[in-house]
Formats: sequence, C-alpha cells, structure tokens
Amino acid sequence: MPYKSRGIYKEEGKVRDYNLFVIVAEGSKREVEYLMPFDIVDRIKVVNIPQTTEEKGSSPDHVQARMERYINDEGLSEADNDTLWCVIDVDQWPQANINSLADFCKKHPCTSLIVSNPCFEAWLLYHKLDDLSGIDCSKSQNLKNALGALNPGGYNYHAYIPLIETAIKNARTHDSNPSPMSYMPAVGGTKMYLLAESLMSNIGAPRWEKFMKELPHIDVVFDENGLASIRVNK
Repeated sequence: MPYKSRGIYKEEGKVRDYNLFVIVAEGSKREVEYLMPFDIVDRIKVVNIPQTTEEKGSSPDHVQARMERYINDEGLSEADNDTLWCVIDVDQWPQANINSLADFCKKHPCTSLIVSNPCFEAWLLYHKLDDLSGIDCSKSQNLKNALGALNPGGYNYHAYIPLIETAIKNARTHDSNPSPMSYMPAVGGTKMYLLAESLMSNIGAPRWEKFMKELPHIDVVFDENGLASIRVNK
C-alpha cells in the first residue's frame, strides 16, 4: 500500500485529508508492526522512517537525524494534527542521550518522545497482564521471554490490538511519573499509553469501534531500505 506524497499535494495546491502519524523507532521493527495496522483506518496514515545508509545503527545521533530529516523534508503541521513519535527503549541508551532527545522533542511542535523501560515488550505485556511484578524487568530478555510464553505461536497484532484500552489502563496505573512533563518511566514501565491515547483520539470513537469490529488481516512488509508497507490478506 504506497503512501501519497505530500509533495504532490503541495504542488497541486491540494489539502490532504488525513493525519500523518509518524514513527521513528530505534531499530526494532516490532513497534512498527504493532502500529502499521492502523494505517488501514480512513484518514490516518502511519509512516515509519527507516535509517539511511549513513545512519545505520541505533545511536541517539542517528535517531535524531532521522527526525530532523523528516521534519525538514515533509513539514509536520499542527493544523493538520500531524504527530511524530520517537519510540525508544532504555536498555541500550545512556540517560544523557535520552535527555538530549527529550530536549529536542520539546523544541519541535507535534513531536513526542516515548520511552519504554527496559523495552517495548513491556507495553505489549500490559495488554494481557495487570502488572509485571512477577517478571525481573531489569533485563529486556526476561520481558521477551515472558511475551513468548504468553504467545507460544509468536507475536500477532490480532491478539493485542483489541486489548489496547486495557494496556492503556495498566500502563498508566503503573507509571510512577505520570506527569505530561515526565518522559522517563521506572523499570517495568512504558509511556506508550500516551501514544495509544493520541492515536485513539485522532481516529475518533465511531471509527475506532468500526476498526475493532473489522480488524483487518494484513502483513507488514519491509523493503530493502526498511520502509514499511501493508499487504492486505483477503
């Protein structure tokens, strides 16, 4: 499913009829696989930003470079309710680098930093677990093992997206720093519920209900450059 070029809209003087919901992930594809199904929803576009050859790796400088490139090239618009979300894990990031990314996001409208501690799997686990107290969350591998135990056949968004409101409630309940100004969750916590709430708000209640009833069967396909697209299974 190719994306419409915003440049075409500018050249023809048209106004696009959808929001851009942009993701910058630090390297893991699971975040993109989780969110891409929402691209099916009318008037919502979910776009991942793959790394360029020069940016290979998940260092803070590379992630910020991708964000700056997209903002400059595409031009996010508050009036269009565009949002850019930088989704990172704690496990391989020094705190100083996380702070630097947070400062960058604060300076750019429509841009937010979403941190999971220690990894994105914490968010997925909150879809099915009230809390993570039975897991040693100091190591990412422990969360990944716990997720595998919940779904022996492997991760599938059909088993998680319908539970997203439960995940929001659980993750918010266990956020020890729920202030909008706080971007750092404690170990075993995640700020992904803020991203999920924004997505629900952008979609709106009627379309959200319809989407959940007709959750599509799709595959998320990555090309050689890391750009994600959707293949609908009929």
